[in-house]
Parts: sequence; C-alpha cells; structure tokens
Amino acid sequence: MNKLPPSSFIRQFEHIADNAPFYKLMLGPKGIPGFSLRLETIIRDSLNHRSLIAQPNDRHVQIPRDIIVRYVTSAHLGIIMYWLENDRSYSPKYMATQLIRLHLLGSVHFFNRGDSL
Repeated sequence: MNKLPPSSFIRQFEHIADNAPFYKLMLGPKGIPGFSLRLETIIRDSLNHRSLIAQPNDRHVQIPRDIIVRYVTSAHLGIIMYWLENDRSYSPKYMATQLIRLHLLGSVHFFNRGDSL
C-alpha cells in the first residue's frame, strides 16, 4: 500500500514541529487544562467532515459514525503526543504517512497472523 497522506496531515505535523516546545508543554502534564480536549475537538470535527464527504449516507457505514470518528480522533491525537514525547524522531511527512496507513488499514492489520474477526 502506497497511499499518500492528505496534505492537511503533513501541514499539521509541520505546524506541530515548528511549534514543538509549545505543543509538548501544552499536551504534557503541566499544560493548561482543557487544551488537549480543544485540540481533540478540532481533530474530531475535521475527521467527521472528511467522513461525511467519504460516505454521506449513514446506512452504508458499518459502525456508527460517531464511534469511528472518536476512535480515529483518539489515535490521531495519540500519534501526535507519541511523536512529541519522542522528540520528533521522524519527519512530519513520515508521521502523516504512518497516520494515514493506520487510518486506512487499522492497527490489527499490522499484527495479523491470518486470524479473522
């Protein structure tokens, strides 16, 4: 699979890299309470909008949209926090690519031994 990440994902990681001390502080234990929730809300709204473009009809969604969006939002924010905690050891483009791979394939795919759900 060689899916390119949306340019918005790359720009997001570039912005975070450019402002890493701020985000590391704000998303860490000494950050302003509520900051991570606000960032999560921004990410969730964006992903919800993208999901409606991808599939506007809820009858064709296999899991309720709000559950999918919440799951993906948590993963998205978790990847950002991991990246910051590890001093941005990967490039913004690399992180955006890994994030889209996780979104498209799901984490179980990478550990799959042939078992099915």
